[in-house]
Amino acid sequence: MHYVPQSYLRNFAQERKGEYYICCMPKDGGKVFPTNIRNVCSERDLYTVPGVSEEERQIIEKMYNDLYETEYEGIYKLLTDTTRDHLTAQERYSVVGFVVSLFYRNNSWNNFINSATDEIIERAYSLTKANGREHFVFEEREVSIVDKTLEQLQEEYKKENRPLTAMTTAVAMFKLIRLRVQNDFVSGIKARPGFEFITSDNPVVARQKDRSRRFIPLDPTNSLWVPIDSQHLLNLNPWADQLDWRMLGRLCDGPFPGIHTSMNNAFQSGQAGRFLLGTETGLKGFDANRFGIFPADAAR
Repeated sequence: MHYVPQSYLRNFAQERKGEYYICCMPKDGGKVFPTNIRNVCSERDLYTVPGVSEEERQIIEKMYNDLYETEYEGIYKLLTDTTRDHLTAQERYSVVGFVVSLFYRNNSWNNFINSATDEIIERAYSLTKANGREHFVFEEREVSIVDKTLEQLQEEYKKENRPLTAMTTAVAMFKLIRLRVQNDFVSGIKARPGFEFITSDNPVVARQKDRSRRFIPLDPTNSLWVPIDSQHLLNLNPWADQLDWRMLGRLCDGPFPGIHTSMNNAFQSGQAGRFLLGTETGLKGFDANRFGIFPADAAR
Protein backbone atom coordinates (compact mmCIF):
# COMPACT_ATOMS: atom_id res chain seq x y z
CA MET A 1 0.00 0.00 0.00
CA HIS A 2 1.53 3.31 -1.12
CA TYR A 3 1.32 6.17 1.36
CA VAL A 4 2.63 8.44 -1.41
CA PRO A 5 0.64 7.34 -4.48
CA GLN A 6 2.34 6.24 -7.67
CA SER A 7 0.13 8.65 -9.63
CA TYR A 8 1.88 11.51 -7.79
CA LEU A 9 5.42 10.08 -8.06
CA ARG A 10 5.06 9.44 -11.80
CA ASN A 11 5.47 13.14 -12.65
CA PHE A 12 8.95 13.17 -11.09
CA ALA A 13 9.94 9.95 -12.85
CA GLN A 14 11.21 8.82 -16.24
CA GLU A 15 9.35 6.19 -18.26
CA ARG A 16 11.20 3.12 -19.49
CA LYS A 17 9.21 0.51 -21.39
CA GLY A 18 6.01 1.30 -19.53
CA GLU A 19 7.66 1.43 -16.10
CA TYR A 20 8.46 4.61 -14.17
CA TYR A 21 11.76 5.21 -12.38
CA ILE A 22 12.37 8.00 -9.88
CA CYS A 23 15.68 9.06 -8.34
CA CYS A 24 16.16 8.66 -4.59
CA MET A 25 18.67 10.01 -2.13
CA PRO A 26 18.88 8.96 1.53
CA LYS A 27 17.72 11.74 3.82
CA ASP A 28 21.06 11.91 5.61
CA GLY A 29 23.04 12.07 2.40
CA GLY A 30 24.50 9.48 0.10
CA LYS A 31 24.45 8.44 -3.52
CA VAL A 32 21.52 9.22 -5.77
CA PHE A 33 20.06 6.04 -7.25
CA PRO A 34 17.10 5.23 -9.52
CA THR A 35 14.27 2.93 -8.46
CA ASN A 36 10.87 1.88 -9.76
CA ILE A 37 8.10 3.98 -8.21
CA ARG A 38 6.44 0.71 -7.16
CA ASN A 39 9.29 0.15 -4.71
CA VAL A 40 9.17 3.37 -2.70
CA CYS A 41 6.77 4.93 -0.17
CA SER A 42 4.84 1.74 0.52
CA GLU A 43 4.13 -0.55 3.45
CA ARG A 44 2.23 -3.81 3.73
CA ASP A 45 -1.28 -3.66 5.26
CA LEU A 46 -0.96 0.04 6.06
CA TYR A 47 -4.70 0.74 5.74
CA THR A 48 -6.10 -2.77 6.19
CA VAL A 49 -9.08 -2.92 8.56
CA PRO A 50 -11.02 -5.91 9.96
CA GLY A 51 -13.59 -7.47 7.64
CA VAL A 52 -15.02 -10.73 6.36
CA SER A 53 -14.15 -10.16 2.71
CA GLU A 54 -11.05 -8.76 1.04
CA GLU A 55 -13.17 -5.85 -0.22
CA GLU A 56 -14.17 -4.95 3.33
CA ARG A 57 -10.57 -5.17 4.57
CA GLN A 58 -9.36 -2.89 1.77
CA ILE A 59 -12.12 -0.28 2.07
CA ILE A 60 -9.83 2.58 3.16
CA GLU A 61 -7.23 1.81 0.50
CA LYS A 62 -10.03 1.70 -2.10
CA MET A 63 -11.37 5.03 -0.82
CA TYR A 64 -8.01 6.74 -1.31
CA ASN A 65 -7.71 5.22 -4.78
CA ASP A 66 -11.24 6.01 -5.98
CA LEU A 67 -11.51 9.52 -4.56
CA TYR A 68 -8.02 10.90 -5.08
CA GLU A 69 -5.60 8.73 -7.05
CA THR A 70 -7.74 8.09 -10.14
CA GLU A 71 -8.45 11.83 -10.45
CA TYR A 72 -4.88 12.98 -10.05
CA GLU A 73 -3.83 12.92 -13.71
CA GLY A 74 -6.64 15.37 -14.50
CA ILE A 75 -5.71 17.55 -11.50
CA TYR A 76 -2.08 17.63 -12.59
CA LYS A 77 -2.95 18.65 -16.16
CA LEU A 78 -5.24 21.37 -14.85
CA LEU A 79 -2.62 22.82 -12.50
CA THR A 80 0.11 22.88 -15.16
CA ASP A 81 -2.13 24.30 -17.92
CA THR A 82 -1.07 27.96 -18.15
CA THR A 83 -4.27 28.86 -20.02
CA ARG A 84 -6.36 28.11 -16.94
CA ASP A 85 -6.79 30.89 -14.41
CA HIS A 86 -10.06 29.83 -12.72
CA LEU A 87 -11.37 26.68 -11.06
CA THR A 88 -14.85 25.26 -10.85
CA ALA A 89 -16.21 24.28 -7.44
CA GLN A 90 -15.63 20.61 -8.25
CA GLU A 91 -12.08 21.25 -9.41
CA ARG A 92 -11.32 23.16 -6.19
CA TYR A 93 -12.67 20.27 -4.14
CA SER A 94 -10.55 17.77 -6.10
CA VAL A 95 -7.34 19.81 -5.70
CA VAL A 96 -7.85 20.49 -1.99
CA GLY A 97 -8.94 16.90 -1.37
CA PHE A 98 -5.85 15.46 -3.00
CA VAL A 99 -3.42 17.67 -1.07
CA VAL A 100 -5.10 17.05 2.30
CA SER A 101 -5.33 13.29 1.65
CA LEU A 102 -1.62 13.26 0.76
CA PHE A 103 -0.93 15.11 4.00
CA TYR A 104 -2.91 12.75 6.22
CA ARG A 105 -2.35 9.36 4.63
CA ASN A 106 1.40 9.67 4.92
CA ASN A 107 3.23 7.09 6.99
CA SER A 108 4.85 9.85 9.04
CA TRP A 109 1.63 10.00 11.09
CA ASN A 110 1.85 6.30 11.91
CA ASN A 111 5.53 6.65 12.79
CA PHE A 112 4.80 9.59 15.08
CA ILE A 113 1.95 7.75 16.84
CA ASN A 114 3.99 4.55 17.14
CA SER A 115 6.99 6.39 18.54
CA ALA A 116 4.89 8.16 21.18
CA THR A 117 3.11 4.92 22.13
CA ASP A 118 6.37 2.95 22.30
CA GLU A 119 7.71 5.47 24.80
CA ILE A 120 4.58 5.23 26.97
CA ILE A 121 4.63 1.42 26.95
CA GLU A 122 8.36 1.38 27.73
CA ARG A 123 7.84 3.53 30.82
CA ALA A 124 4.87 1.45 31.99
CA TYR A 125 6.78 -1.79 31.39
CA SER A 126 9.82 -0.57 33.34
CA LEU A 127 7.71 0.61 36.29
CA THR A 128 5.74 -2.63 36.35
CA LYS A 129 8.96 -4.68 36.39
CA ALA A 130 10.52 -2.48 39.05
CA ASN A 131 7.49 -2.85 41.31
CA GLY A 132 7.35 -6.63 40.88
CA ARG A 133 3.92 -6.60 39.28
CA GLU A 134 2.59 -8.64 36.36
CA HIS A 135 0.41 -6.14 34.54
CA PHE A 136 -0.28 -2.44 33.95
CA VAL A 137 -3.34 -0.56 32.70
CA PHE A 138 -3.10 1.21 29.37
CA GLU A 139 -6.07 2.87 27.62
CA GLU A 140 -8.51 1.25 30.07
CA ARG A 141 -7.11 -2.21 29.32
CA GLU A 142 -5.09 -4.50 31.55
CA VAL A 143 -1.84 -5.45 29.84
CA SER A 144 0.06 -8.49 31.10
CA ILE A 145 3.86 -8.53 30.90
CA VAL A 146 4.19 -12.19 31.91
CA ASP A 147 6.61 -14.01 29.56
CA LYS A 148 6.71 -11.00 27.20
CA THR A 149 9.51 -8.68 26.27
CA LEU A 150 9.06 -4.95 25.87
CA GLU A 151 9.50 -5.30 22.11
CA GLN A 152 6.75 -7.93 21.91
CA LEU A 153 4.29 -5.70 23.77
CA GLN A 154 5.08 -2.74 21.53
CA GLU A 155 4.60 -4.77 18.34
CA GLU A 156 1.34 -6.26 19.62
CA TYR A 157 -0.06 -2.81 20.32
CA LYS A 158 0.89 -1.53 16.86
CA LYS A 159 -0.74 -4.48 15.14
CA GLU A 160 -3.95 -4.25 17.18
CA ASN A 161 -4.35 -0.49 16.78
CA ARG A 162 -3.36 -0.03 13.13
CA PRO A 163 -6.99 -0.31 11.86
CA LEU A 164 -8.18 2.24 14.42
CA THR A 165 -5.39 4.63 13.45
CA ALA A 166 -6.25 4.28 9.75
CA MET A 167 -9.95 5.01 10.35
CA THR A 168 -9.29 7.89 12.76
CA THR A 169 -6.93 9.46 10.23
CA ALA A 170 -9.53 9.19 7.44
CA VAL A 171 -12.18 10.91 9.58
CA ALA A 172 -9.79 13.75 10.47
CA MET A 173 -8.86 14.11 6.79
CA PHE A 174 -12.47 14.61 5.66
CA LYS A 175 -13.05 17.21 8.38
CA LEU A 176 -10.02 19.19 7.24
CA ILE A 177 -11.01 18.93 3.56
CA ARG A 178 -14.41 20.50 4.32
CA LEU A 179 -12.77 23.39 6.17
CA ARG A 180 -10.07 24.01 3.58
CA VAL A 181 -12.46 23.94 0.61
CA GLN A 182 -14.17 26.93 2.23
CA ASN A 183 -10.98 28.78 3.19
CA ASP A 184 -8.29 28.05 0.63
CA PHE A 185 -6.94 30.01 -2.30
CA VAL A 186 -5.23 27.70 -4.81
CA SER A 187 -2.06 28.89 -6.52
CA GLY A 188 0.94 27.49 -8.32
CA ILE A 189 4.58 28.55 -8.53
CA LYS A 190 6.83 27.71 -11.47
CA ALA A 191 10.52 27.21 -10.75
CA ARG A 192 13.05 29.63 -12.21
CA PRO A 193 15.43 28.34 -14.89
CA GLY A 194 18.21 26.31 -13.30
CA PHE A 195 16.15 25.45 -10.22
CA GLU A 196 14.21 22.25 -9.53
CA PHE A 197 11.72 21.27 -6.85
CA ILE A 198 12.44 18.02 -5.07
CA THR A 199 9.96 15.96 -3.08
CA SER A 200 10.19 13.20 -0.46
CA ASP A 201 8.40 10.31 1.19
CA ASN A 202 6.58 12.98 3.26
CA PRO A 203 5.83 15.56 0.54
CA VAL A 204 3.26 18.01 1.98
CA VAL A 205 4.76 20.94 3.87
CA ALA A 206 2.49 22.58 6.48
CA ARG A 207 3.32 26.11 7.59
CA GLN A 208 1.39 27.73 10.40
CA LYS A 209 0.78 31.47 10.52
CA ASP A 210 1.82 31.94 14.15
CA ARG A 211 4.99 29.88 14.59
CA SER A 212 5.19 30.65 18.29
CA ARG A 213 2.20 28.35 18.92
CA ARG A 214 2.25 24.57 19.12
CA PHE A 215 1.68 23.10 15.66
CA ILE A 216 -1.87 21.80 15.12
CA PRO A 217 -2.29 19.69 11.93
CA LEU A 218 -6.07 20.19 11.78
CA ASP A 219 -5.75 23.99 11.86
CA PRO A 220 -7.27 25.23 8.55
CA THR A 221 -5.17 28.41 8.70
CA ASN A 222 -1.98 26.45 7.99
CA SER A 223 -0.55 26.92 4.50
CA LEU A 224 0.07 23.67 2.63
CA TRP A 225 2.75 23.30 -0.06
CA VAL A 226 3.44 20.32 -2.25
CA PRO A 227 5.69 20.06 -5.34
CA ILE A 228 3.84 18.32 -8.17
CA ASP A 229 6.85 17.91 -10.46
CA SER A 230 10.37 19.31 -10.69
CA GLN A 231 9.06 22.61 -12.08
CA HIS A 232 5.79 23.27 -10.23
CA LEU A 233 4.82 23.86 -6.60
CA LEU A 234 1.17 23.82 -5.52
CA ASN A 235 0.12 26.11 -2.66
CA LEU A 236 -3.05 26.13 -0.56
CA ASN A 237 -3.31 29.33 1.47
CA PRO A 238 -6.24 30.42 3.70
CA TRP A 239 -6.93 33.58 1.70
CA ALA A 240 -10.30 32.75 0.15
CA ASP A 241 -12.04 35.47 2.17
CA GLN A 242 -9.66 38.08 0.72
CA LEU A 243 -9.45 36.93 -2.91
CA ASP A 244 -11.74 35.45 -5.54
CA TRP A 245 -11.80 31.77 -4.50
CA ARG A 246 -12.47 30.74 -8.11
CA MET A 247 -9.08 32.03 -9.25
CA LEU A 248 -6.11 29.78 -9.90
CA GLY A 249 -3.14 31.95 -9.00
CA ARG A 250 0.18 31.62 -10.79
CA LEU A 251 3.63 32.99 -10.03
CA CYS A 252 6.57 32.54 -12.39
CA ASP A 253 8.46 35.85 -12.43
CA GLY A 254 10.69 37.74 -10.01
CA PRO A 255 12.72 36.35 -7.09
CA PHE A 256 9.90 34.47 -5.34
CA PRO A 257 9.96 31.29 -7.45
CA GLY A 258 13.65 30.85 -6.61
CA ILE A 259 13.03 31.51 -2.92
CA HIS A 260 10.13 29.06 -2.82
CA THR A 261 12.22 26.41 -4.56
CA SER A 262 14.95 26.77 -1.95
CA MET A 263 12.49 26.78 0.95
CA ASN A 264 10.57 23.76 -0.33
CA ASN A 265 13.73 21.75 -0.85
CA ALA A 266 15.02 22.59 2.62
CA PHE A 267 11.65 21.63 4.16
CA GLN A 268 11.57 18.36 2.22
CA SER A 269 15.04 17.53 3.54
CA GLY A 270 13.99 18.32 7.09
CA GLN A 271 10.74 16.37 7.19
CA ALA A 272 11.52 13.36 4.99
CA GLY A 273 11.19 9.99 6.67
CA ARG A 274 13.88 8.11 4.76
CA PHE A 275 14.30 9.46 1.23
CA LEU A 276 14.38 12.61 -0.85
CA LEU A 277 12.91 12.03 -4.30
CA GLY A 278 13.05 13.79 -7.66
CA THR A 279 15.14 13.97 -10.79
CA GLU A 280 18.84 13.17 -10.78
CA THR A 281 19.64 16.81 -11.63
CA GLY A 282 17.42 18.16 -8.86
CA LEU A 283 18.76 15.85 -6.16
CA LYS A 284 22.43 16.25 -7.08
CA GLY A 285 22.01 20.02 -7.33
CA PHE A 286 20.45 20.12 -3.87
CA ASP A 287 23.06 17.76 -2.43
CA ALA A 288 25.86 19.98 -3.73
CA ASN A 289 24.39 22.86 -1.73
CA ARG A 290 22.69 21.15 1.21
CA PHE A 291 20.50 24.07 2.22
CA GLY A 292 19.15 24.39 -1.31
CA ILE A 293 19.69 28.16 -1.51
CA PHE A 294 21.06 28.04 -5.04
CA PRO A 295 21.08 25.48 -7.84
CA ALA A 296 24.45 23.87 -8.43
CA ASP A 297 25.33 26.13 -11.37
CA ALA A 298 24.44 29.32 -9.49
CA ALA A 299 26.50 28.20 -6.50
CA ARG A 300 29.60 28.30 -8.67
